[in-house]
Amino acid sequence: MDGTAVDPEERVEHLDEHECWRRLLANQVGRIAFMSEDRIEIVPINYVVRDRRLVMRTSPHTPLIWTRHHAVPFEVDGWDRTTAWSVIARGDVERSDDPGALALEREIGLAPWAPDERGPRDALAVLTVHELTGRAFHRRVDEQARWFW
Repeated sequence: MDGTAVDPEERVEHLDEHECWRRLLANQVGRIAFMSEDRIEIVPINYVVRDRRLVMRTSPHTPLIWTRHHAVPFEVDGWDRTTAWSVIARGDVERSDDPGALALEREIGLAPWAPDERGPRDALAVLTVHELTGRAFHRRVDEQARWFW
């Protein structure tokens, strides 16, 4: 090590497990990635936290719940004017066929955000979290608009 001090604004803070769960609990929507036939799908989906699981209402026709998926990443992130952060939960996703669980989620308000294109979203996808990582950092702000069309 050359003894050079790292500017605190250039450091990446690794979030501990408690802080990762806090940020998952404080949010409602993330992105989940999974294999569907021969390609990777990444879809936004709203969720709730139950125990150490992420519960999502979805269509029974989605490839997300056709088979059990292993080591599926789910990401939620956020930012403000000066900071940005990201939490990634990895785990196994499977369909819950428990009618009582679906009734409970309906009752307490886990309503799907997306429209019901292929019928009612009356299936639960449950991600059992096995690994949780997160990071936060000072966000560099570029005041100049960089949109090109």
